[in-house]
Parts: sequence; structure tokens; C-alpha cells
Amino acid sequence: MSPATIALNRFGLGARPDEAVPADPQRWLADQFAHFDVRPTGFAALDDAGAAVKRYREERQAARHIVRPDGAEDVKAGLKAGRQYFRQDVQALYRAGVQARTDSALATEAPIVERMVHFWSNHFCISADNPRVTAFAAAFEREAIRPHVLGSFADMTLAVEQHPAMLIYLNQFQSIGPDSPAAARSPDRKRGLNENLAREIMELHTLGVRSGYTQADVTEFARAMTGWSVDGLGGGREANGDPDRFRFRRAQHQPGARTILGKRYAQRARRRRALHSATSRMLPRPRPHRHQARPPFRRRRTATSDGRPAGGQFHAEQG
Repeated sequence: MSPATIALNRFGLGARPDEAVPADPQRWLADQFAHFDVRPTGFAALDDAGAAVKRYREERQAARHIVRPDGAEDVKAGLKAGRQYFRQDVQALYRAGVQARTDSALATEAPIVERMVHFWSNHFCISADNPRVTAFAAAFEREAIRPHVLGSFADMTLAVEQHPAMLIYLNQFQSIGPDSPAAARSPDRKRGLNENLAREIMELHTLGVRSGYTQADVTEFARAMTGWSVDGLGGGREANGDPDRFRFRRAQHQPGARTILGKRYAQRARRRRALHSATSRMLPRPRPHRHQARPPFRRRRTATSDGRPAGGQFHAEQG
């Protein structure tokens, strides 16, 4: 397999019919980083997912308070119809997102970076089984992955974990600290700590299995993230917010310092979690089934004296 074929197919997304074979494959790849379009036309034109979610919530609330001639059955029918309309809106948003992604892959002048976008979207995957998550699927790639694909792993991780798609997918927005003000106000309600996001971050997004963390670390990390929520997904006054935005709900937060992986963290010392030394082992390396020759690029990782990635920055360098 020629170097040009490897560059086009193993690093890029294949050659377009009108595309000339690169004479200098390494230079062709290196030049692409300056041409990556973070927000191409298709992604920029996507409808607002938060607006669709907010509209559905408002219609549900209105349907519950309208007095109807046929009583409860009529209200049920109205709510069912509302769900069906919402699913249709969500599917339209999802199809538009798929089209935007396809168009971007076909038209891009930086196929190597688009391939990286696909890699990271798969790494930080979400499920589209829940209609509310489906609504945010395209926005998730547009807002949490694409802006950070050539930047910092820590910044990308934080954007991913605080995105409405991830917070809804893993039910983090419902997680409440057992000693939080919200729990104290409603002691009889069956709400409590949810460890889904904490486990996903440790097991799949950063450290990986067999990296030394324990169940106690997962629980402590879950307590540290209580209060991470989505604006506009609460009751009462909280329902008036913007579902496109992350919101920290202090009333749901478990107070106190946390000890995670043997280190004690104050209330605000959370971001460093994404830069733990074991995280560097989760960064992508060339895979034999993807590259048939020595790759023309390698990720450059610099480390601090205790082994942590210094900034977790993504770079490409010839070599």
C-alpha cells in the first residue's frame, strides 16, 4: 500500500472523485490542521434542541392544567399526542444532525481532523434511545467535541460531561446528595445519589478498567458532582431556564471535601480530575488495523514531574 493511499484512507476519509493523489502525503496531512472548520454550514444551521425540549415541557404542563370535558382520559390522550409530536421533532433534529455530519465528511478540507471528531464522538458516546437525549445528539458533537478536537483533552472532557446530552443520558441531572438541602427538604421522596456519570468517566472516558480506582472512589466522585444539572429541567421556577445550558444546582450538592484516588479535594477542586496521570493511558495511539505503515504523526505528550499530562494538549508533529 502506497504512502498516499495510507494517508487518504487510513488517516483521512478516502479520496473524492475530483481529488488528486497527494505528492507529499505527510505534508498533505499536516496542512489540513489549519483548514479544519469547527462549525461548518450544516452544523451551524441545526435547529435549537433546547427550544424543542422546553416547548414540549411547557405543552405538557399546560395539558395537565386544562380542564377537559372528558376528564382524565382526555388529558391522557393530549399528553400522548404531545409525546408523539415531540418524538417527531426530535427525529427531525437527529436526521438533520446526521446529514450535517455526512455533508461535513464529504466536503471537508481536513479529513484527518474529521476522522478525529468521529473518534472522540465514539469515545464519549451517548445513546439515542431517550428522546430527550436524541434531541441533543447533534448539538453534543457540535458543541462538546468539534471545538476541542485540536485542543485540550481536559477541556473536551469537561465540555462533554457538562453537556445536556451526557447529563440526561446518564441521569446525572437527577443526582442529589444525601445530606444536601434538597434531600433535607423532601426526606420522604425516593431521590438520591446517582453514580452513572462518575462510573462512566472513570471506567470509559478517562482512567479505564484495572487502573486502580475502587467503588469508594466512584461514590466519592459521584458525591463531588451532585448538583451538575441542566437548566430548565426542574420544577417550579427552575422550569423557566434554558435546557441548552449546564447548571450547577447548589441545593442538590453534597457538601464537604471529597477524597478520590487517595487525594483530598476541596469543594471547588474538581477540574484536575481529568488530568490524573492514568488518563494519559486512555489517549489514542495508532492501531495496527488502522495504519499499515509507520504513521506520519504522533501525539506529543509532555508530563509534569509526577507523571500527569501537562495540559493534556493534542498536537501533531512530523516524525
